Amino acid sequence: MKKKVMQLSPADIISIFPTPVYRCSFSRQFSSKEKTFFDSQLLDIKPNVGNKVGTNTYILNTKPLRIIKKELELRLQDYVEKVLNAESGTTLYITQSWINHTALNQWHHEHTHPNSYVSGVFYLNADKDNDRIFFDNHRYSQIIPSLKTYNPWNTSAYWLPVGTGTLVLFPSSLAHSVQNKKGNNQRVSLSFNTFIKGTLGSVDRLTALKL
Repeated sequence: MKKKVMQLSPADIISIFPTPVYRCSFSRQFSSKEKTFFDSQLLDIKPNVGNKVGTNTYILNTKPLRIIKKELELRLQDYVEKVLNAESGTTLYITQSWINHTALNQWHHEHTHPNSYVSGVFYLNADKDNDRIFFDNHRYSQIIPSLKTYNPWNTSAYWLPVGTGTLVLFPSSLAHSVQNKKGNNQRVSLSFNTFIKGTLGSVDRLTALKL
């Protein structure tokens, strides 16, 4: 006699409090002037933890990058509208910005970006077959079973492939890193921090703050 199999009714798995990571591709090729400027920055770098970083920490304020800065600001506003869904008048503005250089076998330690709301990484030179950005979820997990496959609810780390012209925006509190560089290209990225301005909160809820 066959054992009767219990039939279960359909269940919903609801994803709450997700972490948004915004990724897009640049809509045009870099101009010759922009490329020449990127190349010039290879001469103005210093050692960092695992790789090298440019000495100019307000690089997006330079004249050769003024158009790129405007385009990044448009993407930040898209993030405000699509991710934050904030009231009109709320904007993100770029604070510090700098260029990172990562050669073969170099890496970058896991870190977050204090004193920033949303951070971005814009890839000036990257190989989509080898270059990735790694994100880590450091929420405490009291039980970790053996897993058959990974999914959005059981994974503690996530990586995204990136190529030249890729832009990634994410909460500045999200830990991220670069593992040992593979491939023959030199990975060059432009990182930046932001802060928020506008009227935050609500007067009625006693949480209003004008920035």
